[in-house]
Amino acid sequence: MIKSSQLFAFVLAMTFSLSSFAAERWLIVSEDIAISAGQKLTLDIIKPSQAVWPQILKLQLSGAGVTEELELTSHDGKQADADRRSFVVVTSKKYVGVVKANLTGVESNQFLLLAVDEAAGPLPRSSNRTPQW
Repeated sequence: MIKSSQLFAFVLAMTFSLSSFAAERWLIVSEDIAISAGQKLTLDIIKPSQAVWPQILKLQLSGAGVTEELELTSHDGKQADADRRSFVVVTSKKYVGVVKANLTGVESNQFLLLAVDEAAGPLPRSSNRTPQW
């Protein structure tokens, strides 16, 4: 039987090891869930506290055999001491299905977007409202 002190020690050890791993990676956050050719995609990027912002930051998009690497443009100006910045990128290629996104040149998380048909129009932005059942 596992003692509560052993369980606490295990949880504490896992928490510190995961937080130190996460502290070394760049984090990409987006409110957008869909992507289509020519669409503006807004991203918030959080850098590790010890990292320095590179001169050029690039996003790689790939899915269904299509890949592109796009240079991110700062959306809110460059604040030298900020750990979080907003960026904008405009996609140029047409994707089908699920699209994987990650930063190039730095270790970052990956996230998925859903490619939508341009004829159907873009999906509405996600809302923070609670669904009404």
